[in-house]
Amino acid sequence: MNSRAYIPDSDGPHRIVSELMSATAPGSYLVVSDTARDFDERTEAATAQLNQRMGPVRQTRRSRQEIAAYFDGLDLAEPGLVLMPEWRTQANPAHVINCYAGVGRKP
Repeated sequence: MNSRAYIPDSDGPHRIVSELMSATAPGSYLVVSDTARDFDERTEAATAQLNQRMGPVRQTRRSRQEIAAYFDGLDLAEPGLVLMPEWRTQANPAHVINCYAGVGRKP
């Protein structure tokens, strides 16, 4: 794995999460928030601009389906995998955050 702040698909992020969770005890939790690419069609252009400014660090935006795969085999806590402001109502829903968030419990 490389030293980037974001884990690119080529480094196998789903494999990494699976290996980490396999080493945890039953009842352990996985908390994930990840940038979304399927929320707003403008995100691809914004990501390209951000990646140009970030140098060797590259942001990888993922679809809801790709992020949901991190929770395979886990029990999702309510409200499930949702846009970040919807996970807990403390956030201002008028403030757009292009991220999905979820919490899963290992059975």
